[in-house]
Amino acid sequence: ISPEYPVDNIPTPDRINLGRHLYFDLRLSRDRSMSCATCHSPTKGWADSSPRAVGFAKTELGRHSPTVLNTAFNTAQFWDGRAATLEAQAVGPIMAAGEMNMPSEEEVINTIRNAPEYKSLFQAAYGVEPSMETIGKAIAAFERTIVSGPSRFDDYVGGNKSALNE
Repeated sequence: ISPEYPVDNIPTPDRINLGRHLYFDLRLSRDRSMSCATCHSPTKGWADSSPRAVGFAKTELGRHSPTVLNTAFNTAQFWDGRAATLEAQAVGPIMAAGEMNMPSEEEVINTIRNAPEYKSLFQAAYGVEPSMETIGKAIAAFERTIVSGPSRFDDYVGGNKSALNE
């Protein structure tokens, strides 16, 4: 089963590549110490190993970092469902004071705009300069590639009733 994509963010290799770069970029946090992967690490099931997330300035947050694995299939994002789309979720932690703590959208955009490697990546992916919208779209495009492979349960749901035993 493939995830659904918004019509304004159909995945392309360039969009996924840009999103991968942004997902692992420490410059998206105020003190350049955190990336999306800090709390959603591929080596830790796309989450972290702490009972509660550790955010900006090593502050313990109120909840465990949810996995990014299969979030492409969620109908709402974050534990409380406050973001309706993966694109909206992708930029939330960048701006959240307790998480990556960037002081303003302008600083995020300037940080990315001033990184030489991003100019060609944004042009190839979206044909425009960086914006919070395209940053969110690119990260979401990458996150939609983080899906588990087909399981016997998937086969069962797909109609193969012998895929599971009692």
